[in-house]
Amino acid sequence: MKEKNLRKEITTKEAKTLFCLFNLRVKYSPDKIAFKYFDKKENKYIEKTWQEAAKVVAQWQGALKKENLSKGELVGLMISTSYERTIFELAASGLGLVTVPMPINAIDSPSYMFSMLEYTQVKLLLVQNELQEGILLSFKDRLKSLRIIRLDKIDTWLPQEYDIELSNMTSDPDELTTIHYTSGTSGKLKGAMLSHRNILSNAEAISHHISVYDDDIAVTFTGGSIFPMMMDFATAFPKTIDDLQIINPTHIVSANRLYEYVYEHIKIRGLENNNSQFDQIRAEDIKTIFGNRLRCGFYAGGVLPSEITNTFIEAGLPLLGCYGQAEAGAVISMNTPDDNNPLSVGKPLNGIDIKIEDGELLVKSPGVMVGYWKNPSATEATIKDGWLHTGDIFRIDSKGHLFFIGRKSDIIVTQNGDKISPLHIEAAIKADLLFDQAMVVGKNRPFLTALLVLNKELWEKMAESLKLDPHDPLALKDNALHNIILKRISKTLIDYPDYVKIERVTLLTEEWRVGAGLLTTSLKLKREEIYAKYEEEIRQIYL
Repeated sequence: MKEKNLRKEITTKEAKTLFCLFNLRVKYSPDKIAFKYFDKKENKYIEKTWQEAAKVVAQWQGALKKENLSKGELVGLMISTSYERTIFELAASGLGLVTVPMPINAIDSPSYMFSMLEYTQVKLLLVQNELQEGILLSFKDRLKSLRIIRLDKIDTWLPQEYDIELSNMTSDPDELTTIHYTSGTSGKLKGAMLSHRNILSNAEAISHHISVYDDDIAVTFTGGSIFPMMMDFATAFPKTIDDLQIINPTHIVSANRLYEYVYEHIKIRGLENNNSQFDQIRAEDIKTIFGNRLRCGFYAGGVLPSEITNTFIEAGLPLLGCYGQAEAGAVISMNTPDDNNPLSVGKPLNGIDIKIEDGELLVKSPGVMVGYWKNPSATEATIKDGWLHTGDIFRIDSKGHLFFIGRKSDIIVTQNGDKISPLHIEAAIKADLLFDQAMVVGKNRPFLTALLVLNKELWEKMAESLKLDPHDPLALKDNALHNIILKRISKTLIDYPDYVKIERVTLLTEEWRVGAGLLTTSLKLKREEIYAKYEEEIRQIYL
């Protein structure tokens, strides 16, 4: 086993605040690599030590000081996970500013974006490029006091002369440091307020479940570098998924969509090559895509079908399911390399108490949020006697593993009284590459049906084989086609109970998008909106 005594770990008690954590890391590990990222000017990946990163943070603090912002004021980010985003968050934290990360695809839904901006009243917003700035400026009458900074023009904002001494105006672990928006499947805007203690305690709890060594490097597609900072190892920011082969990460934290994408990419390539040794090639290809050093592939935010998790595990790359919420700071439970039940989302982290009431998971921990921004009624409804009501249905086994059933609000109760979580059924259906998106329908109905968005390329090939015109809407109603689809789904769901059987389908080719109001910014289904859009089709299918 590799030695890890060269690393200097930092606890929540020692750090107290996020910026103090950064200062301590610079002190303890000045010459160790902190970040690796693609530099557009040099057109290559470069590395920054902690000491070098501190100088960059000081420069960004110099720019923020010129904006005349007061401690406690809000600054927003609408940029992708990146080195610059991390630097901005650190610089703002040291000045006592509250950061408000906003999903980059919020720009696709102007009404949602403006609701966020008006709701929080951020004073300054860092955006990705001219396109985003242009959309915001087209509504300048509604955003008169908003200062917009562009990442692709960041050099014009950063000062050439600045105080190299870092400013630290944070000292209270319970001070508000960030506001994270929830995914908003119900359409109600809520911002979870998190303190320094919330975030640090959660990162420290994670550290007790993972082995880390001196030369490890993490890629966190979902954002955040606090855990690597506490544990004393580097964070990298790949420009593309292909660049994972350059970075060679040991840890990846991502939404489940990353692993779905890799699986689909390899499988489609195998189908195109019609390769009889597909399974073996798939295993080798998976390892190559992730750079051949990956030990932990964490995922959260959705369900992965067993076909995908089993494929990765058989390839020697265990996928480790996690569960969490922004309201909990954010990880609640996780699988580990030594205890990985692919059907579960692992066991609760150290220091997290849980209980299940009427199927709903309740959580109590130092990571539980301060409350919702400007929404005391929602806070009171969510946190009762110190227990966070997650709104999610779970079961727990004799060994303490948690099994996610689904959102309480999403549970389908059929006409026969069967209670069904659609999430796992939809994930299983989407394991078939023919279906890009799926939504199960059946509330108060005698049986289940499904809305299915077909993959464009595979649908065209299937239509050709059935002598159908893929561009003719009537082709989607062809009886022979429906019979084939239902047989494929029945095979996929063969291990499910009889009452889960999909009896009929509605086939679609129009993708559900954030901009159309059918997906949240975290790409979860807005079920009520999708149902309303296809209400007539659903009514017809039950006739």
